[in-house]
Amino acid sequence: MGGSYYYFASTLPMLDFEGQPPFAVEHFLDEAERLTAGRDFFELKTAARGEGEPGSPFLKDWLRFERDMRCEAAVVRAGALNRPAPDLASEEKGFDAAIRLSINEAAQSPDPLAGEKVLDRARWHKLDQMARGHYFDLEFLVVYVIKLSILERYQKIASWEGAQKFEAMQKKMVEEKMAQLY
Repeated sequence: MGGSYYYFASTLPMLDFEGQPPFAVEHFLDEAERLTAGRDFFELKTAARGEGEPGSPFLKDWLRFERDMRCEAAVVRAGALNRPAPDLASEEKGFDAAIRLSINEAAQSPDPLAGEKVLDRARWHKLDQMARGHYFDLEFLVVYVIKLSILERYQKIASWEGAQKFEAMQKKMVEEKMAQLY
């Protein structure tokens, strides 16, 4: 994929799913812009923001996994609401038992945040698998920025404003379920 980034990769602190992000994604991208080649930086921005066209098979594999997970979640949610499953057929979509198990576990979670954590743990696990053998290269940095994005999202949810938005979303979901029951 890209070049080797021994200095940049070795300066990054370890990330833990239960931990706090050591810095913001934007700080990471500022450093990446300074320390990586142009097309590699574009790949990191694509990974961090989920927008743009990935240039590498590595990032394409990640985005395919993410798409498959979202499609499977939509099918499970439709079933839970007694609605027809959406037509999400894709010539590239394959069956992944781990995705289905994670989606089913998330669907049985007591609240939406717990369900999201189940899905994000599955994402984290997939990223760990993809990162095997990648230590100082662009693939390592792609995995790092995606994990950092996950941690940053939970930090925002834990903030007062994030908690207010989450509570409003949860209230709306409960109201919608109650309306379906009656």
